[in-house]
Amino acid sequence: MGGNMQILTWITENTLVALALAVVVAIVCRFSRQRPALCHALWVLVLIRLLAPPLPWATPISTLIHPITHANVAATHVVAEPYAETLVSPHAAQIPASTHLTPINESASGPFEYVKPVPVPEVKWSIPFTVPTALMASWLMGMILIWAVQSRRIWRMGRVLSLGFEPQQPFMQVVKQLSSRLSMDAPRVRMVQRVGSPFIWALGKPQLVWPSWQEEQIGNPGQKAVLAHELAHIRRHDHWTRWFELFSMGLLWWHPFFWFIRRQIREYAELSCDAWAIHAFPTHRKALAHALLDAAERGFHPSKVVTAMGATAAGRRQFKRRLTMIIQNKSAHRVSAGWLAALCCCLLFVLSGWTTLEPVTELPAAPSELSDIDPRIESIARAQIALTMGKRYMNGERWDDAVAAFEEALRFLPNNEHASWSLSHAALEAGRPDIAERTLMQIKDRKNDHDNWSMQMAQALAAQGKQQAALNHLRDAVESAQINAEIFVDPVFEALADDSEFNHLMRQSLKLSKLKHDKKKEENQRQTLREILEIAPRSASTWGRLGYVSISEGDLAEAEKAFRQQLELDPESSTAAYNMACTFSKSGNLSEANQWLQKAVALGWDDDEHIVQDSDLDAIRETSAYREVLDQLSAETQLGHDIKKAHKHEDHAKVSDLLLEAEKLGTLDDDDKAWIVKHRASTNYHQKQYAEASEAYIEHLATSDHADVDSTLYNIACCKSLNGEIEQAFAYLTVAIEAGFDSADHIRHDSDLDALHDDARFDQLVLRAAQVDLLAAFGSDTWDTFMRDFDSRLTSGSFSKDQIKNISWSLYNGEQWDLAARAFAHLREKGDNRTAAYNAACCYAQAQNADQAFAWLKRALADGFDDVHHIRKDKDLASLRADERFEKFIAAIDHE
Repeated sequence: MGGNMQILTWITENTLVALALAVVVAIVCRFSRQRPALCHALWVLVLIRLLAPPLPWATPISTLIHPITHANVAATHVVAEPYAETLVSPHAAQIPASTHLTPINESASGPFEYVKPVPVPEVKWSIPFTVPTALMASWLMGMILIWAVQSRRIWRMGRVLSLGFEPQQPFMQVVKQLSSRLSMDAPRVRMVQRVGSPFIWALGKPQLVWPSWQEEQIGNPGQKAVLAHELAHIRRHDHWTRWFELFSMGLLWWHPFFWFIRRQIREYAELSCDAWAIHAFPTHRKALAHALLDAAERGFHPSKVVTAMGATAAGRRQFKRRLTMIIQNKSAHRVSAGWLAALCCCLLFVLSGWTTLEPVTELPAAPSELSDIDPRIESIARAQIALTMGKRYMNGERWDDAVAAFEEALRFLPNNEHASWSLSHAALEAGRPDIAERTLMQIKDRKNDHDNWSMQMAQALAAQGKQQAALNHLRDAVESAQINAEIFVDPVFEALADDSEFNHLMRQSLKLSKLKHDKKKEENQRQTLREILEIAPRSASTWGRLGYVSISEGDLAEAEKAFRQQLELDPESSTAAYNMACTFSKSGNLSEANQWLQKAVALGWDDDEHIVQDSDLDAIRETSAYREVLDQLSAETQLGHDIKKAHKHEDHAKVSDLLLEAEKLGTLDDDDKAWIVKHRASTNYHQKQYAEASEAYIEHLATSDHADVDSTLYNIACCKSLNGEIEQAFAYLTVAIEAGFDSADHIRHDSDLDALHDDARFDQLVLRAAQVDLLAAFGSDTWDTFMRDFDSRLTSGSFSKDQIKNISWSLYNGEQWDLAARAFAHLREKGDNRTAAYNAACCYAQAQNADQAFAWLKRALADGFDDVHHIRKDKDLASLRADERFEKFIAAIDHE
């Protein structure tokens, strides 16, 4: 239904916007009767607007049709869970692992034990013949019929014109004179016996068709004026408008407003050509009027002859107005420069609606509470909210919206790697390779490229037609062994399918894949690695692997060469530097070994336990340089062990002292400092120093590039709540939920937030958290779009059974009873026949729908659910116990 609703919204919005534009145009034309060319152009713009996709911004009309709203929230109450199958809430796994030292309390009520499954009857699917399907079929049939009829008329007229002949020289002389007067080249002329009046034929290069029996009358002033009128059609390019009409007729044949617009366009086209004829022969007004009357008396109906192909008269209904203008008025035959500029502005406005068929929406407004959080982390929170929206859009394959969201995230955090890579991927999927290329270049400039960089850049370049540049990056990917052979079948490389280098690189990538599989075998590893390096000489990891295998086999010369190559390609590799130290230690070069060990530590090697146990370093253990390095690392490592041990024993005072000692170390990198700040926040929390804990969490967010933003914001909310800062707690909790902390069950039962429970906003936020979880699964931005797509997405097959289970429980926790019941029903159809029917019954009972509740209880019984004790005590079924059917149901179970 989602696609049908989008098309209906498009049609309705375009009709209303075009209708509003038509009212304005009608008013302008009412006061611009002496400017028919201007009115003609305006009505063409109305037709373009009627046919064009929706405007890319929210208009008052579009807002009335499909308002962009946030989720509607309502107060909830604490619920008893329906029959569950696991001790862990479906949301528990979604809380980031890094929060195990932060104030997140897990206190969820336990479910009941399993129910043995019974076979589920086979579900038979059918595709109903829906009204939208019928309407689509009717539209296609009408379009085909319209174009078939018009094609036949064109063919028939072509046969008539094939019997024509060239005019005599006197006639052509008049045509050339009039063409010169109208500042145009003389067209080709065909004299035809079987036509009643002149017209322009525009299949191919426009040509004038003239009744052969009127050739001798060309000297008549009226005939000259008629000739000037017809030539004006070519001068104004009216045949282009008729082609556009024909195209529009096929698409909008069913639309009454189209036929009205078409009539206005044709009427003003004729009036404009009349103005040109009068401009050419200002003294022949009456002669032109008499010529038009003669044509009317002959009963000529050109629309029946060659609709949309020739620029001819629009019919008798406009004759009175035309005659009045010809005899009395002084009409402008062309659009003035000022009006032309105004028309260009109107055209830009109309064409700005040419986007994709997907309704384009602005990003939902960020929560106003963002202004209430600490300024140091406001931009981080805003970026995280945009990232969360981008992930939702990617889940729903709404690539254009995802691009907008990730660009918004980068506006607040320009160097965020996750947002950059996500933007590159979304831009490629959205058909915006220029954005992908620009983003990838920014990543490269920051020296943060990874294994997929060259492949993505090749895709972005190929999609823009930059084939040679794409080949260069594919070659880089192969030579660095960062290639996936499947990329070569990407349609963006279709233009390279016959290129010899492209096919060579594809064969090389396939060979690499085979060799990488072979290198896992113990035998001949070095030979396999050498073969890989022949294809991919710039693969730093392969050089490192070759060095590791060589040193283990005693070939120190090859090991040294391999590690040097690895460091040349990856100068920041602490592992390569450490392995160089091992190589020189084994070869007896103690000075070089110590220098490389010190360099490894400087690059980030901090595993002192590995250094102590590694026999490759035995030769340098007695040197002072080795002991200095080891003492430096051991002090840092020992402090880390002591901190973890004290934290495990909940000796928070000792943890606090050890953290202060750790901060004084001179060997800390940024990650170490972030780790200390995070644990200081946790320690402050456990010591009930909530203000200090809030400050530490804020500092952690502000200084760490790897902080879990949503969970850290949630922890700040907990600290604010425990410290009695209620408004601040609500602000941080709101922002945390929009940033992705979507465990509604966890929020509801967290005792740290008890101070918020009496406020109605708390229940609203719990519901919002449940909704955010579901929006992420559906790729929706608002609750309205989620509701619209609910059943169609669940039946589309895009969700696994586990995903539908999580969706069902999320809806249950959010007290969306009807939706939860339908989700459990879909879960049962997926083959989960243990408790799904029973849980659907619980949801219907909560929704006060007793009939459906009893129907699903019967299905649950058929599925094997017969726990009478649980059914009697389940709070979800409380509304059914006063119903006489309840005891009958229990009795039926007992009887069985």
